[in-house]
Amino acid sequence: MLWLLLMCASSAFFYAEALKSGLSPKRWGIAGFFVGPMLWPLFRVHANLAFRRSLQQGDVLWNIK
Repeated sequence: MLWLLLMCASSAFFYAEALKSGLSPKRWGIAGFFVGPMLWPLFRVHANLAFRRSLQQGDVLWNIK
């Protein structure tokens, strides 16, 4: 029962994060259901690549810490 709850929560989490990141939410929601929280590193890599692809030549990315 706990496993099913974790799968559903993970699916909803990745669906919401994909919406915020501009990725395909349905695909990431389904993947989150089957893989669970172990999907997080792959998701971050895809979100970062999508962000970098959206930048044009000559755009400046400021890192303020």
